[in-house]
Amino acid sequence: MVALAVVPCLAQEITNIGCFSTGSTESCTTFIDQFCGDTSGLPVLPEDNVSMCIPGEAFPTGLFTAFREQFTTGILEFNADNCVPALQAVETACALGGSARVSGDDFFFTVQATSANCDDTTALV
Repeated sequence: MVALAVVPCLAQEITNIGCFSTGSTESCTTFIDQFCGDTSGLPVLPEDNVSMCIPGEAFPTGLFTAFREQFTTGILEFNADNCVPALQAVETACALGGSARVSGDDFFFTVQATSANCDDTTALV
């Protein structure tokens, strides 16, 4: 993973952007709202995650994950407010996908495109 600088985004400070060094150059931008919206409100424990594989009509398949780190205790509802800008920043900065967080948020977001099918779990690892 290649580390990049901090990127301000709509008054939210995007930090810890890291780009993957391998993978597909296809964009997952069209899937960001779906991932963030469909997972919003889900309860997430510390050190757990919310993830989704979204199949494209042809190519690519979008792999999304929001990892909750141990900054606070108890269950938090996943909130899409920081999800969208963090993933948009990754899509802008990283040709092969990557990860980012919004400063002060408990979640760390990743996105990557792949040609694998969502049903093929061995190809998605």
